[in-house]
Amino acid sequence: MQRLSSSQPMRRGFSLVEVLVVIAIIAVLAAISYPIASKMIKKSNIEKNRAIAMTVERGIEDFYDEYGYFPIDVGTDEELLQSQLVDMLNTLAGNTKDLNAKGKNFISSLADAANGRSGLVYGSGDNIDSLVTSFGGQFSIILDGTYDNQIKEPSRFGDTTVKGKRSLIWCFGEEADDENAIITTWQ
Repeated sequence: MQRLSSSQPMRRGFSLVEVLVVIAIIAVLAAISYPIASKMIKKSNIEKNRAIAMTVERGIEDFYDEYGYFPIDVGTDEELLQSQLVDMLNTLAGNTKDLNAKGKNFISSLADAANGRSGLVYGSGDNIDSLVTSFGGQFSIILDGTYDNQIKEPSRFGDTTVKGKRSLIWCFGEEADDENAIITTWQ
C-alpha cells in the first residue's frame, strides 16, 4: 500500500477554472434555448386566444340557435363597446335573465383569467367584468345586428363584407403590428 506523502495534498472539489467552464457552458445553452422557448410560449398564447375567440363565437351561435336573437341588442353591425361586450358575456353566461330566460351558460368552457390574462375576469359575485387575451389585451366583437347575414369587416383588416357569419371576433398580440399574433374568426 502506497502512502501519500504530506507534500502531495489531497484534492477536494473542483478548481475555479472547472467551475467557470461549467457556468460558461450553462450560459451558452441558456442563450441558445431562450429564443426557442420564447417562440413556443408566444405560439401557445396565440392558440389560447384562438380557442377563446372560437368559444365565444360558438356561444353566440348556440345562443342564437336557442333564442333566435343575439345575446345583446345592438341594431347595427358596429364593433361592440367594452360595456356592451361585458353585458353580452354576462348574458351568454346566464348571469342575466332578461335575454337568457333559461339561464343557460353558453360559454361554460371559458377559463377564468389567471393573473389578468387569458380568459374571463370576474367582478362581484358571478358577474363578468371583461374577457382578456393571453397578452393582457381585449377581444373585439362585431355582431350581425342588422340580421342580414353579412358583416363588413373592420377597416384594419380590409374592406370586404363577410357573408354567412353572425359575429366577427378578433384580438391582437403583445404588439398590435405583429401580423402573426392577430387572431380573427373569419379569415
